[in-house]
Amino acid sequence: MFGDEKTPFCGTPRIYCPDACKGVEIVIGVDEAGRGPVLGSLVYCAAFWPASMNEEISALGFDDSKQLKEGERERLFKRIKEHGSIGWVIAELTAEVISKQMLKPSPQSLNALSYNAVVWMLEKIKDYPDNGPIIDRLYIDTVGDPETYKYALRKGLGPCADEWNFTIEKKADANYRVTSAASIIAKQTRDMQIAHWEWQEPTVG
Repeated sequence: MFGDEKTPFCGTPRIYCPDACKGVEIVIGVDEAGRGPVLGSLVYCAAFWPASMNEEISALGFDDSKQLKEGERERLFKRIKEHGSIGWVIAELTAEVISKQMLKPSPQSLNALSYNAVVWMLEKIKDYPDNGPIIDRLYIDTVGDPETYKYALRKGLGPCADEWNFTIEKKADANYRVTSAASIIAKQTRDMQIAHWEWQEPTVG
């Protein structure tokens, strides 16, 4: 589905599911960086780890990426990558893709595009091959009204979502460490993209 009209994402789909998350219940946090971008992408991340390790991993010091200095974000991002029990999925929406979808005769709002990105990421986790994770709890930093967000996710995901425990609220990236981890991954992914940006227009330096 990656890159089609239903889920108009770009870039290389990125998913990492560690062995520790396979076949066990997991908690998931969802957040984004670069909402409404002019340069680079709106980057969404779903971070996850075993529910049985939630307290242990939450104690590693993750926080809302907006509250962290650059050096601290880099240190925590490295800790996430090296931990061995933390998985993630990343979805990107470029400014061009967002503009294209919002300027269609039947336009999609930025909120709708965001909901689709989250549905896509959760489907990638749910349908992960070879003894995939079992989704239990989700902590999502809201876009717009939380109930509208929850309705959109349940509609996009189908009956399977009725078995999951959703917490969708403002400041989830500060209140739940798994969402903080997603915030850090999304922010660092976007920052690295911008740091290595190459202009398509030859006259722009």
